[in-house]
Amino acid sequence: MKIPATTSPNKRFWATCTEKGFQFCKFMVQFLYCVSVPKCRSWGCRMSTKRPKPELSAHFIRGKWILKAADTAKYNARLKEIDLPDDYAVYGYEPSKGGIPAAYWVCKQSVGKCPECHTRYLENAIASVSESKLTHYCRVEIPHKGRKPTYEIHPATLYLRRIRWLCYNCYSKQKTYNARMQDDSKLVDKEDKKLTLQVKEHLGQQAMHMEINTLAEIFDISPHTVDKCFDKAVDKYDKERDWDNISTLGLYTITLNVQGQQADCCLCANVDTEKLIEFFLYEDTKAAEAFLSKLKNKQNIQRVFTSIDSAAFDFAKTNFPIETIMVDRLDVRKRLLNGLETVKKSNDDSKNYPLLRRNWTLLDNDDEAIPTNSKDYILLKKVLDAFPRIGVAYWLKEAGMDIYRKLAGQCKLVNDWILSDKHNILPYEQLQQCMTQAKEPVVRFAEQYNGVDRSRYEKAILAAEKPLMSCAKSNKKSKSARWSRAASFKKIRARVLYGAAMMANYFAAQEPNEKSHEEYAIHKEMYFTTVDRITTAKINTPAVETDVALEIYLHNFGIPLSIYPNLLGYGLEEYSHVLLDLKPLKKDRQYLSREEQTEETMSDKIAFDALWDESPIDVTPEVNFIWSIANKLRGSYMPDKYGDVIIPMTILRRLECALEPHKEAVLAKFAENPNYPPKAMYRISGYQFYNTSPYTLKELCNEPDNIKPNFKVYIQGFSAEVQEIFNGLEMFSHIDKMDKDGCLFSVVQAFADLDLDPKTYDSIKMGYIFEHLIGKFYQNVDAGQFYTGRDIIKCLVAVLISEGCDDIFDDGKVVTVCDQACGTGGMLSTAYSFIKHYNPSADVRLFGQEFMPQSYAVGLAEMMIKGQNIENFRNADTFKEDCFPNIKMRFVLENPPFGTPWAGKDAKAGQEDAVRNEFKRGKNGRWGAGLPSGGDSQLIFMQSAIDKMDDKVGRAAIIENGSPLFTGGTASGESQIRRWILEQDLLEAIIALPTDLFYNTGIATYVWILSKNKRPERKGYVQLIDATSIFHKLRKAAGNKRNELLPEDRSKIVKLYTAFEENEYCKIFKNEEFLYREYTVMQPLQRSYAITEERVEQMLADGTLNSVYDPAKVDELEEQGTQISVKDKMKLDKLYEQKPVYEGIVSALQNAVSDEVYLSPEAFVPVLRKVLAEVTDDKKLLDKIADGLSVMDKNAEIQRDKHGEILYDKDSKDTERVSYEESIDDYMAREVLPHVPDAKAFWEEKADAKKPVIKTGAEIPFTQYFYKYEQPVPSEELAKQFMELEQSVSQRIAKLFG
Repeated sequence: MKIPATTSPNKRFWATCTEKGFQFCKFMVQFLYCVSVPKCRSWGCRMSTKRPKPELSAHFIRGKWILKAADTAKYNARLKEIDLPDDYAVYGYEPSKGGIPAAYWVCKQSVGKCPECHTRYLENAIASVSESKLTHYCRVEIPHKGRKPTYEIHPATLYLRRIRWLCYNCYSKQKTYNARMQDDSKLVDKEDKKLTLQVKEHLGQQAMHMEINTLAEIFDISPHTVDKCFDKAVDKYDKERDWDNISTLGLYTITLNVQGQQADCCLCANVDTEKLIEFFLYEDTKAAEAFLSKLKNKQNIQRVFTSIDSAAFDFAKTNFPIETIMVDRLDVRKRLLNGLETVKKSNDDSKNYPLLRRNWTLLDNDDEAIPTNSKDYILLKKVLDAFPRIGVAYWLKEAGMDIYRKLAGQCKLVNDWILSDKHNILPYEQLQQCMTQAKEPVVRFAEQYNGVDRSRYEKAILAAEKPLMSCAKSNKKSKSARWSRAASFKKIRARVLYGAAMMANYFAAQEPNEKSHEEYAIHKEMYFTTVDRITTAKINTPAVETDVALEIYLHNFGIPLSIYPNLLGYGLEEYSHVLLDLKPLKKDRQYLSREEQTEETMSDKIAFDALWDESPIDVTPEVNFIWSIANKLRGSYMPDKYGDVIIPMTILRRLECALEPHKEAVLAKFAENPNYPPKAMYRISGYQFYNTSPYTLKELCNEPDNIKPNFKVYIQGFSAEVQEIFNGLEMFSHIDKMDKDGCLFSVVQAFADLDLDPKTYDSIKMGYIFEHLIGKFYQNVDAGQFYTGRDIIKCLVAVLISEGCDDIFDDGKVVTVCDQACGTGGMLSTAYSFIKHYNPSADVRLFGQEFMPQSYAVGLAEMMIKGQNIENFRNADTFKEDCFPNIKMRFVLENPPFGTPWAGKDAKAGQEDAVRNEFKRGKNGRWGAGLPSGGDSQLIFMQSAIDKMDDKVGRAAIIENGSPLFTGGTASGESQIRRWILEQDLLEAIIALPTDLFYNTGIATYVWILSKNKRPERKGYVQLIDATSIFHKLRKAAGNKRNELLPEDRSKIVKLYTAFEENEYCKIFKNEEFLYREYTVMQPLQRSYAITEERVEQMLADGTLNSVYDPAKVDELEEQGTQISVKDKMKLDKLYEQKPVYEGIVSALQNAVSDEVYLSPEAFVPVLRKVLAEVTDDKKLLDKIADGLSVMDKNAEIQRDKHGEILYDKDSKDTERVSYEESIDDYMAREVLPHVPDAKAFWEEKADAKKPVIKTGAEIPFTQYFYKYEQPVPSEELAKQFMELEQSVSQRIAKLFG
């Protein structure tokens, strides 16, 4: 067969094939022909025939053949920049320009094998070619004269060309191609396909000494992703570490400030090799067990050196034989010197202080005693004579040092020091307690190491502690310092161990210069190679050649103490500086400075941080104890009044515990000068309050006969602010009542034994105690006056700070938080804790107003203890006044009372007048958008919150019930307030919370998130989140509270909010979705007229003739009898006069009844006039009667006015609410005209009239958007169930009665 020359190659091949022998070829040719033709739809296989889009990238190769070596040869030099696996090549490259990261186009060179049959793919067996965009890094070389170049890491973009292969062998056997994407498992992460494995490893390593948020900004990813990389890297290194050949183990306690909390940590060292090997928290039992499990030769450890504190000693005693444990003298000597230092510092106000200052270090001798015949001894005696108390401390120190100086009698020396008087020197008293418990290990060390020179090791350990503590509490204004203050212990540990090891590896890879030969020789012993080494992606040069084997693994890993302080101190900071200077990347790949960053940066931080939560707190024992005290009031108070005594007493005991450390100093100063200024007294007491009375609750119990007057004196001894609290709680009247009923002494005695010290119970824990007490004592308060659980508050705060809050992380940032219905201050305290957690340097200022005196007293007490300005916490009615009119707030948090009236007889005195006066100020007032109905004040609180929000960055979270979402008609205050909020684009989201979250109500509640700094994609939109199913059940209900929000529940809610994506729980709408216009719809006036019995009766029932004679009104007036007023008597007489006319009209109409129907008023009115000619000729009355005898009739004539315009029937009047964005014509055509073709819509709004007519409103039908239809149970199935139940009941009855 001759084949035309113009035939395509595919068709030419097909023409040469026979039908019998080449069916497979036919199939393949048809397939290849199909996929080569764009827009072909004739092929019926499963694979996509869509070609890659041209706009994918500049260098994307659309051909189907594998690249040859020649295509990538010119880019081979680029391979070392990006650390690709060996099987990949670069075929395209664009350098970094104007801040845009460098881009590399890469492909896999090998063909690969089918995973099913393990047959190698053919080079032309390609189903499709695609491209993936990956975040990666590149190494930029920095040349240096006279030495090796260094490198810097920069973000880079990889465009990976990916091929989907076809297996012909599988097709020949199974008739399926098994199309598979090429294997990129060595490059692409399966969990996060937007990152390469290499960049994840790099991020994990760098996160060990860099701020996670900074890394996230550099690589344009979320901090949560960097955090996961960090966790993975740490877990990998931890698994590969263990130690052997340790004969002497050191366990030393270091107290660090971790995330604002004091934590005792164990520093572990190999004493023989003088290396740091581990670092963990004592309270973390899993970490401790992991450390012990890696001590493979634990039974061979001959000596365990510990600190003398109970934490280290108890840990050692629990896990090692007691005979191997020794208390290291370095800790004892440190405590001895610390005691002396404490006493020296307490004498800074002495007139002889210059003498002490000049000889300060002379007293700190520790190795040897000062010889008595030396000049130093003469100076020493002079100092000790001038400062007797320092002399006491010095000789105590010397007695302790003699334990290690003298050659014999260590046991007696220890006993003598323990039994000696410590003269109230606190460090020595603490050392005495510790030494009593660990006397034998102290003696054991002193005897065995007497005269041994351990100065180098001891100095190394003490030097190692300093960078550890500075790592955890840096005061520098740097990103790394902020990282340190907010970092978890896991991050600090990684920085301490692996971050320092990276520095050692860095130094080991550098060439020594003339000035650093000695330093280099020390650093050289620390480097790691191969897979197990700790390296940095920044420095990828090989380790320095040496006789030592290159593969030093994590096995037996340790950092020499001699180089450790430098590594973690200046070295690590120098190393970090290069990367920290990189500017963060924005989504569009343009570099921005911190000031130029938008809200998007903060939104990336959410996944990570806003979900922070303190550890679960159990206050059940404390609450139960306080609750038991309430039983002492039985008989004197009704149960619902117990709280009137217990709450004030709890506050009193809390304040007393706070003042106890400085009580004596305050009393002494007051005795010296009774008129001492209050603010100066604050400095002595340590708080913004004090008490000058000598009494305490315990002291009051020593004089039971005078307890009543003494108790009053005690309360009067408090500063004015505290007395104000107790006066508001009527404390004196309760004292009188309890004394009269004989229960005052027992109540005071019980509270005297209660420990509520702020050091034991911080504000958060105390808040839980007060919350539980209020929940118990005030379970039956009026509707709406309930208290917000801490789980709900945490959820609100987490959501509120998860977006638009980049500025609160600035050093020293002033952050204002307000709650105008603050209760006990729970929302304020929780917001304070959250913000201080993320930015310890922030100046958080709390503002609150509270109406109820009990909750105000609790809140004010906590604000005073927290050190807040008590002028910012007011007992005031928010309806009547704004206590902070000139201050705008960064955050506003509120849970206003539900259903509380602001007007009418149920409102508090003066509230209605105050609200209406404020409303008269219009837009300059706090609620210029309108007033809701007088029975519910929630929208008043909401407007007041908006008024308090900062005009640029203000954010608010307000809890409401369902009423503010939809109540009120179109022109109502509620509707117009909602409309104003939407038109101003203030509403960011509404979150529906689960029911049964509050102690005193189980109703549905909603959180309104309001914002004046919406991120760009939120502008013009409202997010609705249905969180009603996100909760956990309480084990035991507390009042109406049966559900709670656990951390995982709050985490899910925050993630739904920050993701801003529609799903089962989240819907997103434009603001206009909730706005509507109200149109009046009427039909043309078409009425038929007739005089029938039915129409006459209906006319009388409608009251058409009531203006003539009203039988009901007559009966009402006649019932007054002789008591009728003159005015009513005149009305009655007039009605009597018109009664004949009324009866005549009714009689005439009844006599004229007929079936004739008239289709227009022109035809009917003459007939009616004739019927009533003898009764009345009043035209208006006749027209009225005619209307009363008419009904709508579509067969009647359409009535028109004198101008010929159609008249519309007001009786057919109806209203239609039309979406704000929808045309009324479209709405009518869809919803009305199919049913009433002649209907017409009228727009009646007159907003500018003297009496405005408002027809534009707003409502948010939240539940409508999440409604799920449930199919009803079929009646047949119900009938079957009923029959089964009936049969079951019958059987049981029969069985019961035999």
